[in-house]
Amino acid sequence: MNEFKEMLKEAFVGEEPYDPSPGREALLASLRKLEGRDRTLRWMMWFAVTFMMAVAVWAGWSFFQAEESDVRELVLYATLFAFACQGIGWAKMFLFTTQKDLSVLKELKRVQMMMLQHQPSGSGRDNG
Repeated sequence: MNEFKEMLKEAFVGEEPYDPSPGREALLASLRKLEGRDRTLRWMMWFAVTFMMAVAVWAGWSFFQAEESDVRELVLYATLFAFACQGIGWAKMFLFTTQKDLSVLKELKRVQMMMLQHQPSGSGRDNG
């Protein structure tokens, strides 16, 4: 059972060992890492949205410029337009849900850092 716990920990945390009480530097490094992931994700998703938008505009323009007698070409452009619009929607939804997850993780790290700052320095209880 202990080996199974280690596998689960490794799956959720990664290769980094689990630290139940990280220091301030570790929390700040974790926040910077999450902000870097967020920035990279935004760049990648907006690149994907821009590319799909270009495909949709091209397919729409080509659809209206195509000859009416070539049905295969019309179906191709209409299908490309529909899939590009769907790709835009999926990319935006993926960006939104992943950003919400990352914002929750960042807020948890900030709360953990605040708790670390307000933690009493003594190890015993205050008898008042």
